[in-house]
Amino acid sequence: MEIVKKGNYLYNIEFKKSDLKSEILLKALFQSRLLGAGTTLTSDFKKINFNAQEVETLTHLLTRYKKERKIEKLNYDETEELIFSLKKQLEYLKRLDYTFFNFTFNDIIVITKNNNKIFINTNTEYLLKIENNLIKFISPFNQREKFLDPEIKELTSLPSTASCKAIYYSLGHLALYSLFEEEDKLEQIKFTKVYWEILRCIKKDY
Repeated sequence: MEIVKKGNYLYNIEFKKSDLKSEILLKALFQSRLLGAGTTLTSDFKKINFNAQEVETLTHLLTRYKKERKIEKLNYDETEELIFSLKKQLEYLKRLDYTFFNFTFNDIIVITKNNNKIFINTNTEYLLKIENNLIKFISPFNQREKFLDPEIKELTSLPSTASCKAIYYSLGHLALYSLFEEEDKLEQIKFTKVYWEILRCIKKDY
């Protein structure tokens, strides 16, 4: 996967070696309309074009914030945008019978449009097909990932299955640690929209 800046405000996400997973990812992203007006998808499903002020990884953004804000974290509103964006991406992937099983800081792309932020995941290695509300693991993967659902971490053989909702646990913890250093600090935003969203994600209440 490659992100290319084509002009002052024109970018594209391109998979030079397209496969079914990359096609599914781009189709879902296009259908979700997350990237806004003017977004186009090529007929071979290898490239999606969109307008943006800036495109960077979440890791890069947080590193930049450490210099600019003196804290390597998102603010409340940005965390709300992260949850909204990734939930919508998951919704449209599920319509195509696919979902992710994990999120990491390095895989999240942050797109700034009209001073708002859109967060998307472009790692197709974490994309699996949904069958009967389950995802199947047939190849080895890193079970030490920080935000991986315990249900997946505890798998002991291949092939194995897990709930397709496992990704929400990962989303909840990604959002939590994007906003705070420690889990117990969630109480600082108790009863807010982001507080309830994170709790629902961790409990996979979707």
